[in-house]
Order: sequence, then structure tokens, then C-alpha cells
Amino acid sequence: MSAVLEWLKTFLMLYFFLTLILYLVPKKSYQKYLQFAVKMILLVVVFLPLLNRVSSGVDFFSLVEEFETYKAESGLTDMEGLEGLQNGYVEERSGYYQEHYGESE
Repeated sequence: MSAVLEWLKTFLMLYFFLTLILYLVPKKSYQKYLQFAVKMILLVVVFLPLLNRVSSGVDFFSLVEEFETYKAESGLTDMEGLEGLQNGYVEERSGYYQEHYGESE
């Protein structure tokens, strides 16, 4: 509960500060650009706790390392996988030609 209150306090302080900046802009022509920037900043602040919660337990580099380890343990290299796909395609196409034309290519 204290985390929510802390987030709300931070959001409100930032909102009032950014609103004050909007009122201090001398030219109206800059107003729409500044409003857009303020809205984007507030949007990030609103979704930041959610992003922190989602990404807190995930480490990208550890996932990549686990995948590399799995690939090494399975003994399957990229070329072997491609050769298997190619052989399967050739067999499939030769079956198609035999079925439709009575001969293989």
C-alpha cells in the first residue's frame, strides 16, 4: 500500500510541476508541443510501475544464455536444422511431382 501512495505522490508532484511549466510558456505556438511532451512524460510515469513489475524477474541475457546452452546440449546446429528442412522439402516436392506427373525431378 505504501508503494501505491509513493507512486501517487510522485505522479501528483510531477503533474503539478509540469502544469506549472505549461503556464509559464511565453508563446502559444509552443504550447501544443509542450503539452504533447508533458502527456508523454505522464504516460510513462503512469505505466512505469507496471513495467517494473513485469520486467523485474526477467533478465534478457540469462534467457539468451539458457537458449544457447539448450542448443549446445541438443547437438543441433543451425546448418543441420536447415539441411533437415531442405531434405524434407525436396522429399515433399518429389512426391508431388511423382503423384502429378509420374516422374521425379
